Amino acid sequence: MNSCTLFPDCIWKDCCYVHDLNYVRQKITRLEADKMLLSCVKERCKAVAYIMYAGVRLFGLYFWNKNKKG
Repeated sequence: MNSCTLFPDCIWKDCCYVHDLNYVRQKITRLEADKMLLSCVKERCKAVAYIMYAGVRLFGLYFWNKNKKG
């Protein structure tokens, strides 16, 4: 797990940690995991939340597939 890739691990580190766990466990869809990240970070800073969300939607598939089971 890499926490908040390209973002400093400050006030949203816990959001990134949960997002990473969701990518590893894959008990929910990737879209659900990304929306949860958006919601969590948005409580702290809306602008950063949308930037992070765009980043995980554009580049997260690599990490999702890397953790795919089976």
